[in-house]
Amino acid sequence: MATIIVLGLLFAALPAFLQVLDVPAFSVGNEPFLLLSWRNDANGTGIRFSLLPFCLLALGIGLISYGLKRQSPQ
Repeated sequence: MATIIVLGLLFAALPAFLQVLDVPAFSVGNEPFLLLSWRNDANGTGIRFSLLPFCLLALGIGLISYGLKRQSPQ
């Protein structure tokens, strides 16, 4: 659950951070696993996220951390 909350905060903070730093346009990944696409040009700015890779990432991190907690001695 904490991983999903952190990724949600990333979704909320990243556009403002990129706008303040005046980052040029870029994209990370290809369809259908496009992580994010950032546009910053004369027509405006915008960010697009794909939730599928981020949900899979959150699920993977959660499962790994759960598995590590179960294996550690109490």
